[in-house]
Amino acid sequence: MDNSPTKQTGSGGVPMDVLEAELARRMRATLGVVVASPKDVEQIKKNHGEEGLAEIMEQIVERLKSNVRRVDLVTMLDKTSVAVISVDRNPGGPRVLADKVYRILNEDQYVRMGMPVTIEVAVGGISGRPSDNGALKGFIDQAKDALGKAITGNDSFIFDAA
Repeated sequence: MDNSPTKQTGSGGVPMDVLEAELARRMRATLGVVVASPKDVEQIKKNHGEEGLAEIMEQIVERLKSNVRRVDLVTMLDKTSVAVISVDRNPGGPRVLADKVYRILNEDQYVRMGMPVTIEVAVGGISGRPSDNGALKGFIDQAKDALGKAITGNDSFIFDAA
C-alpha cells in the first residue's frame, strides 16, 4: 500500500497533503513538516538486511502514531524516511513537535527478532505559513534537506522555521 501523503485521501478523494496545506493557509496557521530516518541506514541493512530495516521503520511509524496528535499526518516518504505533517495555530508548535519526535524516536531501543537494537534516528524539520495549496511539496523538500544535514553532520536534529 502506498502511504505517501499524495496517495492518502481524505473526504471526497482529495489528497491529504492538499488538505493539510489548504487548512494551514485558510487558518493562517503554521504548517510543520518533520522528517525522520535512521542515521546509518547502510549499517542497519548490513546487520539486519532489508527486512530488518523494514521492521525498524514500522516501529518508528508506530511510535510516532502513538505519540503525536491524532490530527497530525504520519506517513512514510520512502523506505527509509517517515514524515509528520502538522497544522498548528501556535507558530512554535512545529518546533515542539520536532523536539518530541526526536526524543520519542531516540529514547528507547528498537527490537529485531526479539533482541534489542540500538540505532540513532536523525530528524529534520521546517515550519512556515504556506502561500498556496501546492506549498507542501516545498516544505517536504526543505525538511528532507534538513534531514540530510542531520544524517551527515554532527547534530542529529535540525529544524528551520521559515
